[in-house]
Amino acid sequence: MKRIAKTMPVSVNSKYQQQKNGFKTTRVATLDPINPDSEEEPLIELDFEFNSGKTKRNVGFRGKNIQIDHTPPLPPPSSPSFQSIFDKKIQSCCQICNFNYSDADISAKAMKETLLEHFLTLLSNEESSSQLSPENVQKLLNMIAVNTLRKFESVEQIAFISEANVNIAAKAWPHLQYIYQILLLLVKQHPDKIPVEFAEKIVPLLNSTDQNERVQVKFFFGGYCLQKPELQNQIIIMLLKTVVDYLNKVVPPYGIASVLEIVRELSKLCSSDISSIIIENYILPLFKTNHLSFFISEMKQTVEYFMEKEQRNVNLVIDYLLRYFPKTKMIKQVYFLNILTESIPKLTQRDFSSRITKIFSIYGWACKSPSSKVSDAAFRLWSSLEVQAIIGIFANKVFPIALPILFSVAQDHWSQGVRQNAVKAIEFANKTDKKIVTEFQQSRGFMNKESEEASKWEKIAELASIRDKNVNVQKIVESFTNRALDNVQHLQPIQHSQTNIDNARPGASGRKLSALQAGKNGSAIIVQPKFCYK
Repeated sequence: MKRIAKTMPVSVNSKYQQQKNGFKTTRVATLDPINPDSEEEPLIELDFEFNSGKTKRNVGFRGKNIQIDHTPPLPPPSSPSFQSIFDKKIQSCCQICNFNYSDADISAKAMKETLLEHFLTLLSNEESSSQLSPENVQKLLNMIAVNTLRKFESVEQIAFISEANVNIAAKAWPHLQYIYQILLLLVKQHPDKIPVEFAEKIVPLLNSTDQNERVQVKFFFGGYCLQKPELQNQIIIMLLKTVVDYLNKVVPPYGIASVLEIVRELSKLCSSDISSIIIENYILPLFKTNHLSFFISEMKQTVEYFMEKEQRNVNLVIDYLLRYFPKTKMIKQVYFLNILTESIPKLTQRDFSSRITKIFSIYGWACKSPSSKVSDAAFRLWSSLEVQAIIGIFANKVFPIALPILFSVAQDHWSQGVRQNAVKAIEFANKTDKKIVTEFQQSRGFMNKESEEASKWEKIAELASIRDKNVNVQKIVESFTNRALDNVQHLQPIQHSQTNIDNARPGASGRKLSALQAGKNGSAIIVQPKFCYK
């Protein structure tokens, strides 16, 4: 587990605060820089699956049909009858129709839709809307809260295996679309009359299964913060609390994409210190979650934005991806490799040099992956012109790590496309530093020769032991092997050598390696791949 923050927003739901492996903190949510000397208990980053449980589906109770009385259109706010008609419409629109059954509340649904249109007509007229009192604006906000704040239907757990964000339309959308239009008009015309407590109430609506609803909530926060920029940091904290709740498996992953979009936009006015706190403590831990596919596009854009804003964020992102590179989930491996390939050129030469071993160890492991998608994603690093330029500067450190893997993949990988990518990478290495490649090929050829001689000596020793029991076969073989290794280390100019993998397979001792042939002619790089079919 990784200690990630002492300032992260924490769910106020006490039921989940006490759960095992949950987030724990003793501090109030803030965006202040972390104090490393603080003795307060830090938060803990987790990696787990959201537990949807076996809750019953909320199909609604089919009771008695509700009745909504007709009221005339709203007169101008200056009219004596306005308040009475306005209050009756508010009361009627606070009744929730049953959309779980198409034949339930038929007349009430049509009447409520008409009343909501009356409110839209009032707010669309700037002159009439400007005359609304703060009390009437508050009544509209209460009506909006009654219609939008609801318990979302449970989703089968299999939906969380999906590689795309699930979209389940809200059944009450015929009414909700009017509700959100009213809300957006209020934000535009009466932002000062909307308290921040109301904004906090509707943050959970970002977790709606309906994409249309999530978009409307996102528009609300965008417009609200545009009108009231002094509240932006407070809104950011509210949104980051949703990230914490998701990591704490309190909420599903539906709203994370929208949260990332809003936070990215609001962070444009934040200082570099706050930006680093946001990405390190809240954004990066999302890479470890099981639903990364739900918000990978927004995640990439958010990470790119923060890296462009501050150079130190580049190191934070790359170090996190290298440290938590997935070993089992291939789709996540591709995501990580794609982001790493785009991020590595942003490193300074000094930072790149200190991470060469880690970077090319992981990319080498990915190049050998049985998944061609993972291998192809890894080889994109070698085709990046920006990466090629920086590799050329550190060729003497990169190629000793990479060449053994590249030659192995070029000869033994099952995918023809992957083998071709490996050959291209070797050609680039030869073009960049022919001497290193030639020396590596010569060392491989010498080891093949010594391996064949060792095999002959082993057979001779076995025959001798049959005639003379005092002959120790094991000692003779070990003696020759040690001498051969000493010779290889003496002749080999680079540290990372690798025995030809073909010699480990039966029947391969007679095969001539093109790498050995190319070693005799350093100007040519020819890798003879194994013939196989995809």
